[in-house]
Amino acid sequence: MASTATAPFVALTAESFTLPEGTILHPRVLEVFNDQALTPQQRAQEMVNLHATLTREASEGASRSREEEQQAWQQEIQTDPVYGNANYEATLGHVGRVMDKFATPEVREAFDRTGAGNNPAVVRFLTEIGKTLVEAGPTPTPLPGSSGAKSTAQLMYGNGDKAA
Repeated sequence: MASTATAPFVALTAESFTLPEGTILHPRVLEVFNDQALTPQQRAQEMVNLHATLTREASEGASRSREEEQQAWQQEIQTDPVYGNANYEATLGHVGRVMDKFATPEVREAFDRTGAGNNPAVVRFLTEIGKTLVEAGPTPTPLPGSSGAKSTAQLMYGNGDKAA
């Protein structure tokens, strides 16, 4: 009967792996691979568990980071010397006017999904557009008999004088 010789155990190190550029090997990976008390199946299960944990932590970290960014953006606009403080409600009104006039459901969804509507640059941009919507009201028409510019009706239909 042939005996099977077991090769001596050689612990793996980070250098044992070829990692994609910019990737760092989690220290727990080496612990699992080098734990001689584990069977191959147990090692594999530990790696699956580690992967699930690291994926969840990365996702939670990204969500937390996004939420912090959104809160910082909101705080920046609320305290902005031009658009915030006493002007904050007017700023919201201007942004709302632009959204009501021009935003499609898809645009609203994009702002909601991405959080771009909280970005201070976007809020400033929409506020300035909203201000022009308020400023661009109807042009006053001069009273009959007064001098001044002709009304839109006079420009379109004449001033009512009939040529003989």
